[in-house]
Amino acid sequence: MEHSFIDNNYTAAFILAGGKSRRMPFDKQEIRIEGNLIAVYIAEKLSAIFRDVFIVSNAKALYLDCRYNIISDEIDGYGPLGGLYTALCNTSGEYAYVTGCDMPFVNTEYIQYMKEQLDKSAKSMDGILTTTNSLVEPLNAFYHKRLKDLIPPIISGGGRRMADLYKGKEMIYVPEDVLKKFDPEFRMFFNLNTVEDYEWFSRFDCKNGTAMRRLDIY
Repeated sequence: MEHSFIDNNYTAAFILAGGKSRRMPFDKQEIRIEGNLIAVYIAEKLSAIFRDVFIVSNAKALYLDCRYNIISDEIDGYGPLGGLYTALCNTSGEYAYVTGCDMPFVNTEYIQYMKEQLDKSAKSMDGILTTTNSLVEPLNAFYHKRLKDLIPPIISGGGRRMADLYKGKEMIYVPEDVLKKFDPEFRMFFNLNTVEDYEWFSRFDCKNGTAMRRLDIY
C-alpha cells in the first residue's frame, strides 16, 4: 500500500529512547534489527509518512552515522513524560507523534487513521490515545503542542506518569474494537521490556511468523 506524507500540522515523529532498561541486562537502544539500531529501524518505518523523524536520546554516540535527527532530553531522568516534553519543544507542527524505541511493530495505516480522527474533530483536541484491555496506551499517540507548558509543573510537583498529563484533557480515545481492525493482536503496543520479550521478538517475523529476523546486541 502506498503512503502519503502526513500534512504539515503533523510534521514530526519522535522516538523516545531515553529509558533506563531496568528489566534488561543491557541498554535497549543497543538492540539491532536487520542491521539497524532499534530506534533507527523504527525511524525507517515512520519516515514513510513523516517528513521529520527525531530520536530522543542522550546516548548520541550510538547514532553517529544516523541520518535522522538526534536530540537530547530537555528534562533528563523523567522517562516518557520528559521525552514527550522534549518532543513538544521540538515539533514544528501543532501535534507531535510519539512512540517508544522498544515498540518495533509500526503500523503506519493506524497512525494515519489517528491523524484523520484529529482532522475530523469539530474542535482542536489535545491529542489521541488508544485503549487496550481497559488501559490507556500513552505512546503510539499524538499530543498537541499546547500541552508542553503543563509538563514542568507536573514534574516539579512530583509527577512522572503520562497519565498525570492527559487525564482531564480533551483527548480522543480509540476503542479496542477499532484497534482490532488494524491490529487484531495489538502488536503495535508490544514492548521489548524483558529478556523474554527480546527472545520472542528475535524469533518473530512480521510478515509470516518465521525466524527470519536478525536481532543482535552489539
